[in-house]
Amino acid sequence: MILLKKNPRCLITDELFLEVEWQDDISPMNDPSLFELIETIDDHLLRESHQTIEATLPYLSFYQADLLFSALSQSYGYFTFKKVSLCHLDNKGKGASSEGELFASPYVVPANYTNLLEPFFIAITLDKQFSDFSYNEKREYFVVTVFPTYKRSLKLSESAMPVFPSESDLAKIAHEAKDYNQTSSVKTPNNTKADSRKSNQNSLKIWLILVLISSLAIVSFFLSFSLMGRTNEANKKVTYLNGEIQVLKDSQKIEHQIDVFSRYFIPVYFSGDKQRLLNFLDDGDAKYTEPKKEVVQSVILEKVSKNKSKTFNVVYVLSLKNKDDTYRQIRISFNVKKSKVKPYGFVLISEPEITDYFKDLNNK
Repeated sequence: MILLKKNPRCLITDELFLEVEWQDDISPMNDPSLFELIETIDDHLLRESHQTIEATLPYLSFYQADLLFSALSQSYGYFTFKKVSLCHLDNKGKGASSEGELFASPYVVPANYTNLLEPFFIAITLDKQFSDFSYNEKREYFVVTVFPTYKRSLKLSESAMPVFPSESDLAKIAHEAKDYNQTSSVKTPNNTKADSRKSNQNSLKIWLILVLISSLAIVSFFLSFSLMGRTNEANKKVTYLNGEIQVLKDSQKIEHQIDVFSRYFIPVYFSGDKQRLLNFLDDGDAKYTEPKKEVVQSVILEKVSKNKSKTFNVVYVLSLKNKDDTYRQIRISFNVKKSKVKPYGFVLISEPEITDYFKDLNNK
């Protein structure tokens, strides 16, 4: 089982790539669900056109890592690696080396994962090992060394690339981290000696103060009745808003689940393999869906909408590679519903509809 041991030779030939170190308590060796997650990514997204994660671990291309981290975010929420390092090939071109490269330890994949470079932005800002480098040196490292390989590996356009934080943003990151780690202290004012005249106040003044306090308490008691109605009304509004927030959270959660299902379905649908497609199809008319043979280059979610019949309509914009190495953009739309028996949690219930993306835009 390649996944459970470190490969003696690095199979990745990119100029820059990653090495991951798992936490002792959660790794593919002791977490079957994590092992299954990696196998699923390999089978449906990588095996036909890329090296599999199982074959290259502990090394990952930026593209492999982005797929894995995105899936970990969806499945686990926050996921922490012991360490993730940037690596390059040694002089012989066979072994991997992280000497002189950036690392993040620990490396946290957040629940709202967007790109794998953000933890490195934080590491180069906060880790004392990089404190001797100037802002321009840090920025140049990313712009000259990291960004080009990252862009090629993920096939990103210039507009889709992450931006290295400004100097003020890096300072803000460091300041917020410092504030977070500081323990707030409360200063106790120095005791002062009481004025001798106050210690000799007569009983009449004390009695007047007590009467004033009692009067305020009585007024507060009656005011509480007049405010009770307003409080109840405010509580109702808060309850309603909490309900609306929960509905929004549930909607976002199911949209993420549908997006994950669809990103597994689309490569299989365009693989031309009918047998692999069966796990994605409902037993109704959708079972007659025939796969297509195309090379998918990019997948962009356009929208997810809920139908009246508790099903969902999903629309994606795809970039397909033609035989002459040119590209075309299409819009694919299909309907899905939840399933308790199929392995991906959803099934396709209608034949996908495919249209020309730019022709659709011109007709609007």
